[in-house]
Amino acid sequence: MNAAQALDEAKRLARGNQVVLRIHAIERMQERNATSGDVIAAILSSSKAAYQSDRENWKLTGGVDLDGDAMTLIVDFIGDLAIITIW
Repeated sequence: MNAAQALDEAKRLARGNQVVLRIHAIERMQERNATSGDVIAAILSSSKAAYQSDRENWKLTGGVDLDGDAMTLIVDFIGDLAIITIW
């Protein structure tokens, strides 16, 4: 999978509500007063995906939450799910 495909796949899964939040992501969301809607909005508005070979996951950048605040996400693709950790 290349960067463009990863970004498209993350957006496809977000549109299909096929996103799972890891416990770490939920904890970070609580710290930042973010909602799952913010995460979906950030995925859908992300403009770049970069593979992190040391972690074997994808970093999505350029996205914003529902308030327009920048939100960077870390995504693992497992089966037909996007597993999210907020960076």
